[in-house]
Amino acid sequence: MAKEVEISPSNLSANVFAGCPLDRKVLSRKNTSFIDNKFSGINTRFVVYWRGRHLIKVKTDPPVIYLGTTDISYFLDGNEEIVFLGETQIKNSISYFGIDLSHVSENLLLDKFEHFSLMDIRDTVQIISREDASIIAYTRGLLYWHSMNHFCGVCGSKTQSIAAGHERKCLKEDCNSIQFPRTDPAVIVLVYNGDFCLLGRQKSWPDGMHSTLAGFVEPGESLEEAVRREVLEESGVLVTDIIYHSSQPWPLPGSLMVGFTARAYSKELKIDYDELETAVWVNRRDLKEIKESNNFRLPGNYSIARRLIEDWILE
Repeated sequence: MAKEVEISPSNLSANVFAGCPLDRKVLSRKNTSFIDNKFSGINTRFVVYWRGRHLIKVKTDPPVIYLGTTDISYFLDGNEEIVFLGETQIKNSISYFGIDLSHVSENLLLDKFEHFSLMDIRDTVQIISREDASIIAYTRGLLYWHSMNHFCGVCGSKTQSIAAGHERKCLKEDCNSIQFPRTDPAVIVLVYNGDFCLLGRQKSWPDGMHSTLAGFVEPGESLEEAVRREVLEESGVLVTDIIYHSSQPWPLPGSLMVGFTARAYSKELKIDYDELETAVWVNRRDLKEIKESNNFRLPGNYSIARRLIEDWILE
C-alpha cells in the first residue's frame, strides 16, 4: 500500500492570506457545549476586530496578535460579535476566536490595551507570519459579513448569529431563513503578448500604481468566460490560452481572487475609461529593472497581482 503524503494547510498555496493552519472544526460548530468549553479554556486566543481594523501590539518581537480570555473579559457585555475560528492541529491544541468590538470607542479600546494599535490588514502582512495573516484574514472576512447582515434578506427582520458564528438565522418565526457567509469570486489575469504584459490603472489607486486586470464573475459565467469578458471590456483586447495560476482569499471585504494568465491576440488597445484611467504594455526586461516611484509602481508584494507579475517576469 502506498504511503499517504501529509499535506500541511500552509503548503496548499503560496499566496498571502491563504494557508490557514487551523482545523476549522466544521462538524462541531453547532455543539454548544464544545464551543462553550473552548471559549472558556486556558488555551484560547482571541483576534480583536474593530471597524475594519485589527488590534495588534507592534512594538514587540514578534508582534502580539492574540489575546486571552481574561484580556477581553472587560468588554464582554453582550454587544460583541464572536466567531469560532478553529483550533491548532497539535497536542494541547489552542482554540481561536474572532471578536468584533466595534461597539466600543477607539479611545476606550486603546486605553485598555496600552501600546496596541488598530491596523489595516494590508499593513500587518509586513510584520506578522503568513499563518497569522491567514487567521486575521479569516477573522476579518467572517466578522465583516456579520456586520453587513443584521437583517434578513428575505423578510427584513432581525437575524442572529448561530453555528458558532458561521450562520445567521432570521428571528421571524414564519421565515427562519438561514444566511451563510458570502465570498464573491473575482478573476485577476496577467495578459501577455510575447515579452510584453498588460497593466492597467484605476483613478482611485495610489499615484503610479499599475496592476493586472481584474473583475467579478457574473451569474451564469465560468471563470474563463469572466477572464475573456473583463479583459475585453476594460482594454478591448481579445485573449486566448487562459491558464489557471493560483487563488487568494481577499477579505477586502469578501472576495476570492482567482488568478490566470492569458495570451493576447494583439497589443491594440481600446480602453474603457469608466473602468481604467489608463492601460499600458510593459516589456518584461523593463519590469525586471524597474525602480518604483510615484510615476510607476506595482501592487503590494502581499497581493496575487504582484505574484502573477513576478512569476511571469521569471518565465
